[in-house]
Amino acid sequence: MGQNKKKNRVRQAKKEFYVSVKEDETIKKNMKKAGYGSFSSYAREMLTNGQVNVIPKFEEKALKELLTALSQNANDMNRIGNNINQLAKVANSTNVLLQEEVKQMINYQTEIKKMQAGIYEQARQLLKSDPKVGV
Repeated sequence: MGQNKKKNRVRQAKKEFYVSVKEDETIKKNMKKAGYGSFSSYAREMLTNGQVNVIPKFEEKALKELLTALSQNANDMNRIGNNINQLAKVANSTNVLLQEEVKQMINYQTEIKKMQAGIYEQARQLLKSDPKVGV
């Protein structure tokens, strides 16, 4: 029966080794930090890839707020892009670009920079709130 069970395993080669108590504590701490619940998964990742990629877990509410802000930012960028295209169309058809239109484009550019800075700050705060990631 033992042989049949081994034949049905996806991973058939067994690896064993010993570590000190201090090393064991370090391994457990690193496993927890990386979000691994089983030593086998953690060891497999470390031994085959040489590193563990930590994917941070965020509070759902904060992540939803960030995604909402990104969506709103995309809508605003589309609106501003449409406005700039309308100004460019007028300038191309009349061969004239009025000073007021240039000021408006500069205002749009400033608005875009502010939106991007706000999104960046929101993302930075989200990452800062997770002790695993830190910023």
